[in-house]
Amino acid sequence: MAYTQITSAKDADAVLLGLGTLGISTTLTSPASFTDVGYLKGIEVNYTREFREFTSAGLLVKRLVFSDRLEMIAQWAEVSITNLAYLFEGSSTADQINFGGSKTVTQYRTRFEHQRSDNYWLTFEIFKAVPGGEINLAFDEEEFIQYPANFVAEVDSTQSAGQQYGRIRLHEP
Repeated sequence: MAYTQITSAKDADAVLLGLGTLGISTTLTSPASFTDVGYLKGIEVNYTREFREFTSAGLLVKRLVFSDRLEMIAQWAEVSITNLAYLFEGSSTADQINFGGSKTVTQYRTRFEHQRSDNYWLTFEIFKAVPGGEINLAFDEEEFIQYPANFVAEVDSTQSAGQQYGRIRLHEP
């Protein structure tokens, strides 16, 4: 049997450190204009796929994707009415949000941008995102306030099948 050695393709510029900028837009179509949410403490992107398997006589015969889910969880550090209005469904003015009891869900377009050390940008975008999960504002004497902003992708039917949640791009400025 012939042996083929693994071809090395290491790229030190692809090792990432640091934060980036998170923008949110109420415009779902492209091109969208994004508003910076300010200081972040961290961001996490989760893409999960649930499979269904058909087995016969103890052997895997077929495996299909049953469902998939894309979510972005950002640790926001700036507590502002503008930022909170993205998460609390209701009506807002410059200094107040009235919320609770509504079944309405607003969709947003989100974009996270991280600049690498070689000046390339890694961009993560959700085409149609809805806020989800719990919103916790913990006021503590010795800690800075951070709160999770969780956005879950919904299908964007204007995109092709298999490309309806979002995209990750590596590009020049």
